[in-house]
Amino acid sequence: MKCPECAKEIFERSVCRCGWKQGVFDSPKFINCAYENCAAPAIARIETKLGVKNMCDFHITEYRTRASMYNLPTWGMEKLASETNDEWVLRMRQFVREKARGVNKSLETKT
Repeated sequence: MKCPECAKEIFERSVCRCGWKQGVFDSPKFINCAYENCAAPAIARIETKLGVKNMCDFHITEYRTRASMYNLPTWGMEKLASETNDEWVLRMRQFVREKARGVNKSLETKT
């Protein structure tokens, strides 16, 4: 479906960025994804370095994938050329277990 005012592609029963909306909505809190040319409804607010963004499912996955690609080398968790995929998965699981132990201990001391 295209918006009759600006001709951008939008989902059925949605609101366009130009302000046009179709009919009466069940929910008055319909929010578009923060990315330009994305007419999908936002399902979550994600805090980024630049502020808070409302993102659709696709852009949340893309954002988290990019963040993990950036953080894995800083944590020493990138896959080495000499190790198999199974060895890398085991190393990742051990890393997460160790980090989770630290989180659990810090939660116990706060209570």
